[in-house]
Amino acid sequence: MTMNSYFYSSVEDSFGEKEMFQELESWSKSQKKNVYIVNRPLGVAKYEYSYSNAFMVLIPGYKVLFVDCADDDSEEFDEYVEDVIDDLGAISDKYDHKDILGRSRKWKDRLFVCMKNHEFTDINSLLDFTMAGNEEDARHAEILMSLITGSYNEAERIGKNVPTNLLDKVKQKIILFDGDQTRFIYEKTPDELIRIQGMSGTGKTELLLHKIKDLYLKYDSDIILFTCHNKILAHELKERLPNFFNYMKVEKQIDPNKIMCMHSWGSAGDNGTYRYICQRYGLPFYSLRSNMTFDQICTQAAEILEKKKTQDGWEFAFDWTFVDESQDFGEGFVRLCRCVTKNKVYLAGDIFQSIFSEIPRDIHPNYLLSKCYRTDPKTLMFAHGLGMGLFESKRYQWLDEKQWMNCGYEVSKSQDNTITLTREPLRRFEDIDSGYSSVKLIANLNGTSILDRVILEIKRIKDENKDSIKPHDICVIFLDDGDVTYDRIAVLERMILENFSWVSNKAYETKEKRKNEIMLSNRNNVKGLEFPFVICCTFSLGVGLRYRNALYTMMTRSFLQSVLIVENLPEKTAENLQKHLMEILAEGKMTVEIPNENEIKQIQINIDSQENRRSLMDVIDRTIDKHSIPKTYKKDIKKQVYDSVDEESFDPTEVEGLILALYKIQKRSCKCK
Repeated sequence: MTMNSYFYSSVEDSFGEKEMFQELESWSKSQKKNVYIVNRPLGVAKYEYSYSNAFMVLIPGYKVLFVDCADDDSEEFDEYVEDVIDDLGAISDKYDHKDILGRSRKWKDRLFVCMKNHEFTDINSLLDFTMAGNEEDARHAEILMSLITGSYNEAERIGKNVPTNLLDKVKQKIILFDGDQTRFIYEKTPDELIRIQGMSGTGKTELLLHKIKDLYLKYDSDIILFTCHNKILAHELKERLPNFFNYMKVEKQIDPNKIMCMHSWGSAGDNGTYRYICQRYGLPFYSLRSNMTFDQICTQAAEILEKKKTQDGWEFAFDWTFVDESQDFGEGFVRLCRCVTKNKVYLAGDIFQSIFSEIPRDIHPNYLLSKCYRTDPKTLMFAHGLGMGLFESKRYQWLDEKQWMNCGYEVSKSQDNTITLTREPLRRFEDIDSGYSSVKLIANLNGTSILDRVILEIKRIKDENKDSIKPHDICVIFLDDGDVTYDRIAVLERMILENFSWVSNKAYETKEKRKNEIMLSNRNNVKGLEFPFVICCTFSLGVGLRYRNALYTMMTRSFLQSVLIVENLPEKTAENLQKHLMEILAEGKMTVEIPNENEIKQIQINIDSQENRRSLMDVIDRTIDKHSIPKTYKKDIKKQVYDSVDEESFDPTEVEGLILALYKIQKRSCKCK
């Protein structure tokens, strides 16, 4: 049975109101609106209630509904309602929402209604009964729903007043977990291996952090491993963990011996998951210089430990293991993690990390997250189309029906050899008018400077958003390689200062997002970031897979509008792109021609010929070892390579050449000194 991502219930349908449950679930699916049925606040385990004949119905935009299932009037139900409201007052105070909502004694009449289960007649009557009095009441009720479901929102971000303009409405949107996300956090599953699959922006890492937090608070003596493939991401996760705990108001201090965050391999001076396991169990450690792949090394270690587990005195290294970006690993590492983990191993993988990697056809995850919450669905569709060449004669990728569905698309085939792809709307963007263009294509500037056009777009965005726009709401990304990108950014920095008195943040130098500074970047330094507005600039649509993957990735950094400026584009291609873009914006769908079998085979050959299988760190380390580059040069070389190369897609041969060139420069510099 396919789960309804709009519907969640933690209450057993055993009160005799089966009709109500079924109608609510059916309505949520048909209207694409979230509905939650719960009997207590989910995010805090300590809140339990003696009265078990009641539950709450939560529908964003409406009042919180308490339903009493007892046959007669009961004081216990009244006490249950009072207790829930009191507890919500405490939660509201903890998460700094009291200044927005006021004290809990003021909520009763405005934000809550009660009914007996036998009073339910149909969904429309229920909606009329729970209708909020005004927009502020609806917003306040929605904040309470976020507290009840554990979807905590920062009070500073959502603000005290009802937003009045589009930018603030999207920025200050109250985020609620959907049904799939809520099930992952609160459901108990018997499986020892839990797989989460989804595209970038579906909230996988956030869900792992929630699960880690809950387990850490529940089990004092348990050891939790949080691991991933490379050092860069491990460093990011190590920094993100305490920030998340602070945001979630976790009072228990993080013990690094209880939550161990590290990358997968390790070395003599750098602890990683594999090295830690080798040290703990007395296994031989194999470094990058060995002739085996990491997957083979992990498989060998797992085989040894599986035999040791049958002996007396065996102890597990970890109680729980969480693997982020699990698509970077083979089954050997997963097998090793399962071997040394007492309870469960959670794997969170991105089925669309690169649009040119193999999209699994027969994946069977416990949780499939198909909604990308970072980007407007229309923007995501056009970005996928651009990256995969769906609107051009030459295709760079093609998926079968199952793969499209795994990536969150609804598929409809026609007799004329075309396929129509659509995506479900998202709550985050429901305030955007249907006529709003979340994507804009500007092709063929006819002599106008691309930098002048960027300035015009920034001015348009400022004029349309008046006082609500801030410099850090906009990111300008140059997609082309070479010195021309850095020359253009230097000129654009001066033009922005002259025209808007804004300071620019050159991301390839700062490696961070800065408040009140407009970000200017090449395509290598905005991974994982999001902005209300993104302006992507390129000389022409490149034909390489690396370029196309970067184009898709950069276009999906926005949550309000992405602008693509192409200096030179064949007229026919420009017309075709505009035609498909208009279909996406007007009808929320894209209709594309299905390639024939020979085309599909050639597409796969082109993808398979790419060598971007190893991580950038692997290529750097192997190159340094291969050419016996001294340790004294390693740190600076690695830093410069990461500053210059796109970690998502790169040519290993080019990286090796770059490393050798940097080595020569450093040696020459040392001799001069």
